[in-house]
Amino acid sequence: MKSDKSRKYDQIMAAARKLFFRYGIRKVTVEEICAEANVSKMTFYKFFPNKTKLAETMLTDIFDESERLFRELMDADMPFSEKMQILVQRKLDTGKDAGMQFIAELYQTSHSEISVFLRTNVRERMKNTIKEFAKAQEKGWMRKDIK
Repeated sequence: MKSDKSRKYDQIMAAARKLFFRYGIRKVTVEEICAEANVSKMTFYKFFPNKTKLAETMLTDIFDESERLFRELMDADMPFSEKMQILVQRKLDTGKDAGMQFIAELYQTSHSEISVFLRTNVRERMKNTIKEFAKAQEKGWMRKDIK
């Protein structure tokens, strides 16, 4: 059974994800997150120094899960073409979960801490994807002229 502390952390994370995906990070306040999570602001600040750190933590969790699923898919014993179909479908499904306001905010705000965080993380994670595609090209599963 989860501890009360762990449960409250999960409540904050779930509330943030729901509200950020619906309204974007900038439009959501700490007070709204606390109300949605049914926790006090003092509890919020025990876990996160500010809303930006919460957003970064949430994005890191999403990226880590995506990376784990990608790794599992690439290691699966199935044709590469099926792997690519599944990968594309997952990307489409992820886009459905996050609202357009959230996605647009992440990519249009070039000077925010979140945008810097996002660019850094995406760049690092893309390196792994490129390595996997290069392996597929070496094995003849993917055309070598695709960059």
